[in-house]
Amino acid sequence: MTDNKSLRRNLINILTIFLLLIQFAMATDYVWPTNASHTLTTVFGDVRPRRYHAGLDIRTWGKNGYELYAIDNGYIERIRCGSKGYGKAIYIRLDDGNTAVYAHLEKFNHELDLIVEKLIQHYGKYTIDHSFSQDEFIVEKGEIIGYTGDTGSISGPHLHFEIRDKNERPINPLLTNFSVKDELYPIAEKLALIPLDINTLINGKSVPTIFPISKKSKHEYVIRDTISVVGKFGIAVNIFDQINDQPFHFGLYGIEMSIDGDFIYAIQYDDISFNDGPKVYTERDYHFIREDEGKFYRLFSSYNNETLSLIDDNSLQFNEFDGGYHEINILAWDFSNNAIEINATIFCEPLDSLYFETQFIQNQWVVTPHTENGYNLSFELGTKYFDTKYKDVSPISNASNQYILKNINEPFNVLTIIGTSYTGISTAPTFVPLHQNSVKKEVKGDIRIKHYEHGIVFEFIEDEFTGLEPYLILDTKYSHNKFSLQRHHQNYLVSTVFSPEELDGLNSISVVYFDDIKYEFTRNLSSHYFSALNSFEVNYTSPIVTVSGDINTFYNPTFVWIESTTAPSPNEGRLVTQPIFIGPDLIPYQNEIRIQFSLPDTKDKTPLGIYYYDTNKHKWYYMDTKHEGNMLSTTALSGEIFAVISENTSPTISQLIPNNGGTYSQKGFDEFSFIIDDTFSGIDGENDVEIILDGKPKIVRYNSYQKKVFSLFETPLSIGKHTFVINASDKVGNTKTKRGSFQVK
Repeated sequence: MTDNKSLRRNLINILTIFLLLIQFAMATDYVWPTNASHTLTTVFGDVRPRRYHAGLDIRTWGKNGYELYAIDNGYIERIRCGSKGYGKAIYIRLDDGNTAVYAHLEKFNHELDLIVEKLIQHYGKYTIDHSFSQDEFIVEKGEIIGYTGDTGSISGPHLHFEIRDKNERPINPLLTNFSVKDELYPIAEKLALIPLDINTLINGKSVPTIFPISKKSKHEYVIRDTISVVGKFGIAVNIFDQINDQPFHFGLYGIEMSIDGDFIYAIQYDDISFNDGPKVYTERDYHFIREDEGKFYRLFSSYNNETLSLIDDNSLQFNEFDGGYHEINILAWDFSNNAIEINATIFCEPLDSLYFETQFIQNQWVVTPHTENGYNLSFELGTKYFDTKYKDVSPISNASNQYILKNINEPFNVLTIIGTSYTGISTAPTFVPLHQNSVKKEVKGDIRIKHYEHGIVFEFIEDEFTGLEPYLILDTKYSHNKFSLQRHHQNYLVSTVFSPEELDGLNSISVVYFDDIKYEFTRNLSSHYFSALNSFEVNYTSPIVTVSGDINTFYNPTFVWIESTTAPSPNEGRLVTQPIFIGPDLIPYQNEIRIQFSLPDTKDKTPLGIYYYDTNKHKWYYMDTKHEGNMLSTTALSGEIFAVISENTSPTISQLIPNNGGTYSQKGFDEFSFIIDDTFSGIDGENDVEIILDGKPKIVRYNSYQKKVFSLFETPLSIGKHTFVINASDKVGNTKTKRGSFQVK
């Protein structure tokens, strides 16, 4: 093992030299792009919704107006203006052929501002995208080209800065002479093993399983327990980087994994193709993001992401190993080459079953293991609730190798037993009900469907632990079958894994308990199995919904289903249809699905739209909706809860300048402005607002972060009375009109 570690250290040194060579080759002595700070809030290659972050985000401390500099000689090739995306942005073609991109500006420099204003007037709108020839707007290194701001799609003021090569491919700006002080090591938090086959088992479980990572030193981590793995699997890690004096979590620069000293996988964030953006969830685990477990780097290629330019061409598609023990080694590093190492051991053979007997004798529990298993038993006590608080139990052993547990009192009434072999391999837990009179037998719970990339499992979550053994019934158009369920947690039961093909035409799921009384839980749905190479359509009857997609909507064969569900009615409107759930929701889509609601004829003419419900934020969000008679349609890139909602709120207009009846001095009075807000469907930028001044429409500008609408006066307003009309609408068509007049003196 020492020799292997020495080789790995040599690898790190080689990477360092390679990195320095790259920096030397590309160094152009660029000027840092702003005087706002040298503090980064996001690095190159971080994950964003369905894309990679293509540059650096530089902190502006919540303020606007810091200077922006041309990082080298060149010319302004392109400018953009608008309320979405990059907002106000400058593209400088540098003399070396690269392009520097500055986004979310508050304003351009004075000369460029005058040109941009003329272009806005020429195009008759605020949203423009204009290119210049190479001799129109030459800039010199260090010249002020604009000022930082908060325009476009943004969560707060900052500078988004990119460098693109001659082919318009974003490159990591830190590959130039740019640098930040970084002496801190990345932090490893979790390691996950992900089944890639319906027969794969991770510590006896058939679902993705997370293991905590233990820290040995600032650069060494270990998984303390040996992990049992049978079948094809992938490995993913949850790691974030740190930078000196900066409070943010950052993405890594590179990761490499080997098993038994053999190369398995590597990725490094040097440059990114924009074509790779939609594939980001093939490299960052989508399931863990959706389950709010964090951002995991997948250390294997799947979903055909071997085409991702970031991943080493020699990386393997999946892992499957012969029986016995195997050593996993993971190296992860940031751009300053602060590197950490993670080591883990896996055992690739099935686990022996854990057998024992429990008896309640003389007010104490006696656990008698079957010694041929060779396991040491450990115990935890919990309550009957899903979010139970556990406490460890230290039993007494007797001469018969029995474990004796005393003084077990309410509310602790569920005993968890885990066997551990002498090599550190743990069995799946077994749950024993204690104090039978306090263990609830009236069953309440919820069925869930989880579609992982390796297949589909059915879960049942008990409100309170029962200690009973229910079974699962699946009704398809072809069969009626019964299956057992395994307890992964004291309140959490899971089925075996089913392939999408096995579930074709599934129309109901039932979980059935037999005790003194029969308890049955049933979910009805409409579903079909689809190959990735086929277009598809699934229909549901109440409400009438059609979900469809084209070829290659999914990466692999997929089970698609629709079912009624529940979600709270929004305060700003009312549910027109029963909420429906469309699955799957835990695997990434390659392309959009189409969703169409057919509504009955109604006299209700309130504005309607399709919304989805975010179960983490407990909030409804509007989706771009098309109307054709009584049919509403939209597109989506993930499974969610959807519903048609009637919105009953109109936009609000406040802080109006000039206000109705006000009097203003002609001097220094150069814009018409107000704050507009819509708390539900929202405002679609300047497209949803009209300003008419003295009977003439004005060009409307909109800052979505500030929620500010404004229109500039091209020439000073004449002295006297002026009238205005503001017409505003939200995305579903609720309108607000404000009229008034003011005096200029």
